Amino acid sequence: DGGKVEGFEAYSFEYKFKPGSESTQHLGMYPLEDCAAICRDREDCLSFSSCLVSSECSISTTRARNTENVVKAPACSVFDKSFTTNFESFEGISLSVTARRTIQVDGIQDCARYCELEKGFNCKSFDYCRMASQTGDSCRLHETHLTDPGGAIRSETADKCVHYSRKYLNDFRKQKSSRVTSDAYTVIKKVSAAQCAKQCREALFFCGIFHFCTGPENLGRGDCFLHNGDASSFKTVYSPVCSAYTYIEDPDTKSYLARTAALHSNGKAGGLAFFMILLGAGMGVAGLVAFGVYQRTKFNRV
Repeated sequence: DGGKVEGFEAYSFEYKFKPGSESTQHLGMYPLEDCAAICRDREDCLSFSSCLVSSECSISTTRARNTENVVKAPACSVFDKSFTTNFESFEGISLSVTARRTIQVDGIQDCARYCELEKGFNCKSFDYCRMASQTGDSCRLHETHLTDPGGAIRSETADKCVHYSRKYLNDFRKQKSSRVTSDAYTVIKKVSAAQCAKQCREALFFCGIFHFCTGPENLGRGDCFLHNGDASSFKTVYSPVCSAYTYIEDPDTKSYLARTAALHSNGKAGGLAFFMILLGAGMGVAGLVAFGVYQRTKFNRV
């Protein structure tokens, strides 16, 4: 009962969790994907075991790699939940900004889990550094993305640190079987949903919503429709092959909108000032012409 399961790493084939363990809960008979879905939706579930023939499903509050509560079992497999699948890794760098929270962890998955479950702030990235001189590795949680590689990183710890930033798709709330009714500002063909989200975040306009359409024969690729403006300005309708993604507003969004508004405001002010200068110059020229005509008329009368 092997194979890949989204959001999990296969720990051991031909094994399952021991019955009766305090950290393990036997759920009954569920096929592999259903057992995985149950574990995926529970914050306290860190691993599960599934058996092909009997469909036996058990979940655990501990990682399988850190427990001895497994036994030999034909046609069964044990899976650890993977928290790093929602992040992109950048080897040999770390953020130069001060971390919001620093903790000692036992492995990369624990660090990613702390970031995923952080309630005190919006954890968007983390640095995981191996610390040979300490009992645990260092995990530094950040509330920013790695958006400015030239000024936001440091590499003096390149031999032991890895930076992980959330994938762009995690900045959006997914609405299945939906598409935006309005015409798209930009359409991009043959990309994945993750690439579509990246294009939306990096767009020169404010992309507050996009919808992505694909079919089973397209192997995860499809058409990306980016929309200019806040998501509240758009309506969605049912579509069996599309999903709408709404940007989750954060301080970066507000900062962007403030900068955009300031640019538009400055542009309008500058344009108005230039118009007034031209108007003043035009009135001055008209005045001089009128005065010249008056003088010539007066001279002719004399």
